[in-house]
Amino acid sequence: MGPALMVTIPIPESVDAASLSVDLDGVTYRLGFRWNARASAWFMSLATEDETPIASGIKVVADWPLLRGVRGGLRPPGELLAVDTSGQQTDPGRDDLGRRVELVYVEAV
Repeated sequence: MGPALMVTIPIPESVDAASLSVDLDGVTYRLGFRWNARASAWFMSLATEDETPIASGIKVVADWPLLRGVRGGLRPPGELLAVDTSGQQTDPGRDDLGRRVELVYVEAV
């Protein structure tokens, strides 16, 4: 087996909410992102292509496995990470997701 493949997922910049379809390990999923001003944080939801919920309310934390607590057969086999490209491990602010902090999927090996 070779090294795990990492795929950067493009997220629209400078929006308070975004929803996109992505291919993760050969399966299409729906990712949703919402900025929560009260918490000053981004939150993510994950669903199947037909909108069956898998997880919601996942806080987007820099350099942390976002799917770590997600269980069940619908979960993607790899891992999602919000990578702080500055190297400071700072969570994304309102205008940082998709810019300074990139969403990366590490495929299952």
